[in-house]
Formats: sequence, C-alpha cells, structure tokens
Amino acid sequence: VLALLSAWILNGLIVLQGVMPESLFAPLYAMVRFSIRINIILAALNLLPVPPLDGGRVLAGILPRDLAHHLDRIEPYGMIIVIILLATGLLGVFIFPVARFIALFISLLS
Repeated sequence: VLALLSAWILNGLIVLQGVMPESLFAPLYAMVRFSIRINIILAALNLLPVPPLDGGRVLAGILPRDLAHHLDRIEPYGMIIVIILLATGLLGVFIFPVARFIALFISLLS
C-alpha cells in the first residue's frame, strides 16, 4: 500500500513537471486494479463453505460436533464440488455477490 501510494505521488510530481505523459502510468494502474479485483474474487472463493476452503473450516467450527463431523467427511470431495460448480457456472452465483460486498466494504474504508 505504501509503495503504491509513493508511486502515485511520484507519478503526480512527474506529470506536473511535464517530464512524462500521464498515459505512461495507465498500464500500471490497470494492473493494480486487476490484481485487486483478482484478490477480492479469490477471497470470496475461499469463503465458500466447502471443507477444504477456509469457509468450510469456519462452518465446521460453528456447527455442533456431530454435524461438523459429517461436514468433515466430504472434505476429500470438496475440490471436486468446487470444480463442478465452476463447470456448471454456479460458482459465480455464489462468489460474485460476496466479491461485490467485499469490494464495497473496501471502498467504504478508503
């Protein structure tokens, strides 16, 4: 974050001095925006309540012990479930609303 902030300030100083055009830094900003978007989507994916993912571990911690045991039994098949959701297009139904919420939350913090 500090590196990005200092690059932004340096960009402003260089553009104000007329040394380099502003369009020179446009690809850098696009890459940063894209990497932030990818990280938000990966965070939303990790929150899915499927046992090998962190969301599954949280759900297992919240559930009563006997129900958590049943959830733990599907852990070997968790990635297969995620791949099936991805192949059928249902993964986006679960991930993108959560990703939008995370992005909104981050934008409210900044």
